[in-house]
Amino acid sequence: MTAAVPAAPRPLSGHRRDQPRLRTPHRGLRYELNVRLPELCGVWPLERDHPRDVGGAVQFLRGRYGADADVVQQYFYLGRYVGGPLPGEALEQVRTGLAQLRAGGFSVVLRFAYDHSFLPRRPYTLEDVLTHIHQLGPIVSEFADIVTVWQAGFLGLWGEWGASIHPLSTDPEVATAVLTALLAELPDDLHTQLRYHAKSRLVTDASVRARIGFHNDYFTLSDDGMDLFRPEEEGWPDYVAASGTMPMDVELPWDGEQGVDDYPWDAPVDPLAAARRLQTLRTDTLGIVHNAHVTLAAWRRTPVTSAELGAAGLGVASDWFRDGDDLPGVRTWFEYLRDHLGYRLEGRWWSAAVAGGSLTVRLELRNVGFSAPLRPWVVSFVLLDADGAAVAEQRVDTDPRTWGPGGRAEDAPSAPAPVLLSAEFDTAALPDLAGLRLGVRLRDPHGEGPIPVPLANAETTLLGDVNVLGAITGE
Repeated sequence: MTAAVPAAPRPLSGHRRDQPRLRTPHRGLRYELNVRLPELCGVWPLERDHPRDVGGAVQFLRGRYGADADVVQQYFYLGRYVGGPLPGEALEQVRTGLAQLRAGGFSVVLRFAYDHSFLPRRPYTLEDVLTHIHQLGPIVSEFADIVTVWQAGFLGLWGEWGASIHPLSTDPEVATAVLTALLAELPDDLHTQLRYHAKSRLVTDASVRARIGFHNDYFTLSDDGMDLFRPEEEGWPDYVAASGTMPMDVELPWDGEQGVDDYPWDAPVDPLAAARRLQTLRTDTLGIVHNAHVTLAAWRRTPVTSAELGAAGLGVASDWFRDGDDLPGVRTWFEYLRDHLGYRLEGRWWSAAVAGGSLTVRLELRNVGFSAPLRPWVVSFVLLDADGAAVAEQRVDTDPRTWGPGGRAEDAPSAPAPVLLSAEFDTAALPDLAGLRLGVRLRDPHGEGPIPVPLANAETTLLGDVNVLGAITGE
């Protein structure tokens, strides 16, 4: 006998402030880790105390900067290998480092570079770059499930395609060759990033340009010409256009206490203005290592209110200010950015109804984050038995990359559009519905991913990689 199934929608509330932080892949705050091969050492003075292995170094960063990030910007410096192919030792060090990040549950903003200072070094050539890209490509593809973006890198100081004693990045043929080679090594649904819009315009192949997002390595909101993510800058239309579908990454300058360079930034960046700009540019990831003692410290202390967010055209997740007793509490700008950068998927209600031999299930969700998901996850509804085993699964015809956020805060703010997912199960092929639970799975097409994708709801729980919504019969 089939158990009765209530057909009415069952509401879901948002993830609350007294619940554990949601760990999510390919979005949010990020650490930064610089590794020079083959020594496995850092390149900045503040990195001298890092363990000389990627896994240990990231855990060290968690202790120093807090356990609020699930993404690592991983630099590998290859200056020792200019003039020839990468040796097997270097390739294995890269593979081992990425494996350690995967084991730790981290997504990766990946960059390779040669120069980290203006000290004279052997000049690298286009042949060096292309040879190394072709060698590294199979390794990067092996870890495609954790690679958020493979930044263009290689050219210029720190791989930024800017200043260098060995300039190559001003040649359209070089730019096109490097980015064509790099993207050819990646699955079609993964992309790259550049810092400067003018470099993307050098690329002569439109299909390559269409896969370029941007990173801003000097985010201050100032008019000193260093922060390029400003409406007054020539490249602003390019940044806005790319931010609808391509990955966007931001970091602040170093602060004076960090002792890294001669042009530190020691004035806190206004958090409200920063949040509006980051949301407008659909920012996915933000570094918390740079300016940790000034801006990030200020954001950790500065409270934010629902009224401030609403007046600024910034959305906020349901119940984000409330706890399990439905009482409001104090939240900070740091927490707001941590939780709203990139995507944040919030179920609104779900339902299950039996009619004509079919079990129809639905879930309405909305993306209350800053940007659409970057990944073409495979989305499916899963029926689980009392032991948590999957007894049936139905794929949903949807592309999560279309699950857009609300309107741009600095242009036309609006609430995000709802997304309705639905599927049907043949009841004749199912056991008694009593005891069955409904869940939804978002699976990376390139592997297991660093961590499962969670829904931002108070009632849902993760069972493996399945977000469990509740019992089909409502019991």
